[in-house]
Amino acid sequence: MLQKITAEILFIIATFVLAALIMWPIYQEFGDKYEFYWTNLAFILLFVTFTRYIFLLKHVPFSHSKLIKVILFFLCIPLFLYMLDGFYNFQRFLDEVGLQEISQNSTSQESSNICKYTRYQFILFATGGFITMVLFPVRIIISMWRQFNTDKI
Repeated sequence: MLQKITAEILFIIATFVLAALIMWPIYQEFGDKYEFYWTNLAFILLFVTFTRYIFLLKHVPFSHSKLIKVILFFLCIPLFLYMLDGFYNFQRFLDEVGLQEISQNSTSQESSNICKYTRYQFILFATGGFITMVLFPVRIIISMWRQFNTDKI
């Protein structure tokens, strides 16, 4: 069990480092004018963590806790709706204001590149987050089914 907890802590640290590396160019370009840092960070953390849980669920500390699995199962529904609202707000911001308007860089080519990067990485992690938020409850059901059937034998 200690190995599972240690691995979970290391994965959490690695996930936050990855998220910081992804978000750093955005912060350098837009500063405080970009209002979607928390939503973007949440999508990155959700995508990476849920992907890891989908494939490595038996190696996490709560792998045998039915209560935590049920809580995570039902937590995915409001989380999906909340993140969908954040995604729509980002799309509305792109349509109404645009990233070029809040850019601090003077060269148009570099500003255009970072705006594309910001838009594409947000959409990538949002799409991946939505997919994993749908697949993760299915994976939990499979895990609980296996656990229930193994307990009966």
